[in-house]
Amino acid sequence: MRKQSFNDELPRFLYKGYPVNYMIPQYMPFDDQQRATQTLGEALNQGEIILFHGYAGSGKTTVLRRFADNHPSVLFFEDFDSYSPFTMMYEIGNRIGVTLTRYKADNKATLIKHLKRQKKVMLMFDEADSTDKHNYGKLNVLRKIYDVANIPIVICGCTIFFKYLFRSYGGEQHYAQLTTRALPCKLKGMFKEDAEQYMLTVSHQESIVFDKPAKKTLSSIATKEGRGGIRIFIKLISRCITLARGEYYRMEGHEISEDDLQFVECDSFDPDGKEFRVILPPTPERIVITGQMIDEESEHVYIGAKLSEAIDSQ
Repeated sequence: MRKQSFNDELPRFLYKGYPVNYMIPQYMPFDDQQRATQTLGEALNQGEIILFHGYAGSGKTTVLRRFADNHPSVLFFEDFDSYSPFTMMYEIGNRIGVTLTRYKADNKATLIKHLKRQKKVMLMFDEADSTDKHNYGKLNVLRKIYDVANIPIVICGCTIFFKYLFRSYGGEQHYAQLTTRALPCKLKGMFKEDAEQYMLTVSHQESIVFDKPAKKTLSSIATKEGRGGIRIFIKLISRCITLARGEYYRMEGHEISEDDLQFVECDSFDPDGKEFRVILPPTPERIVITGQMIDEESEHVYIGAKLSEAIDSQ
């Protein structure tokens, strides 16, 4: 079994030479996410268009993926901005067993005809972030699908994209036919009570304790969009628990024998394509996650949060 590959992050994320797999706390649906999930369910049943938006890290993609996983009739498309009008139609057709040919004038009509035969299908697009006017063609196709095939549609992206659609007198003239049909749904992210309940649950499940400075800092990160939101909140918790467990099991008398190590197979950038990572179990004694640990790890992950904030504020 290979111990170390060229893309391992840092020595502190190694245990006995093996890369350590991040400990990701169990998912918990927050009030905002439950409300958004309910809205998606109503859209599926009633055949609505939903413009789903929120700041980076507010939990949009998590909600969409979990809804799609629980509803087989949802066709989830990961990157709306990467499609041209034709490639979007082609991918939709491919998912329902219809092959479209480039430059055929009746592609849209063909796709709509087959979508009308589908039962309870929902089209769901994530990462609609660009304000480029080339999006007009794609959005017009989706509006036509909605009108003729009565297919519920979800378009999800950052808030700046939806401000662009709706700005001044109900929206850009190009998009008015879409925005007058659509229902906006904004994800606001975590509230303080959500963050506190999450940390309490993780403490019980993972044999850890957050000290007061850690709780204060993490609550601020979770509830303020300018500090990264849910994504950074969970990432910091994951990193700190992983590092704390590694330090504990490196201490004399606490080591895990190599025969007792548990591994998970992960994707890798290595040409071999796969690598094995160690799973460190909860410690028999509670370990403390301190405010100092959170501050130190913030330096590694906060640049991404700042970048997301800058993009969303444009």
